[in-house]
Amino acid sequence: MALRMVGLNLRKSGGYIARKAIPDDVREAYAKLYGVRREERFTLSGEFSKAVAKAKHREWLAEIETRIERLRAHQNGRGQPLTQTQARALAGRWYHWFTSQYESNPGSAKNWRAQIDRLLWDVIRPEAPEEYELSPEADPRWDWAKEPDVREAVRPRIAEHARVASFLASERRGHQRTC
Repeated sequence: MALRMVGLNLRKSGGYIARKAIPDDVREAYAKLYGVRREERFTLSGEFSKAVAKAKHREWLAEIETRIERLRAHQNGRGQPLTQTQARALAGRWYHWFTSQYESNPGSAKNWRAQIDRLLWDVIRPEAPEEYELSPEADPRWDWAKEPDVREAVRPRIAEHARVASFLASERRGHQRTC
């Protein structure tokens, strides 16, 4: 099956239009949630430049495709993809959840310093390349820590320290109450 890209077209009237078909496997669920069964349409007046129209079109398309993937994930019992906006909102809710636990008794600065040291020395530093261990002054900013393989290796341990599983469980409980 060929993959068909959703193109942004210029109307004769000067505006922009694009259409995205709703796949058969999620059509009913999509119609229930969003009131659209066969296709979503993007329209924009001609007062916008082509660059702005393309940017708005990309945002619209990302939202539609995320909706579709979210419905598929729900049908298959998998995790749900998030748009960048949703990811930022979730991160903000985690921050509020995490910090609110320490509002009445934040603890000492020494305790927080110990936690930072534990993250640095017990979680991130073991992933340091051999070259770093031989000459730490050669990379004072720890650029190696930004490498994708290092980030992937430390992600589960940081999630554990940040109590992400507990947070997500509380989010699911809250979501189930509102649905």
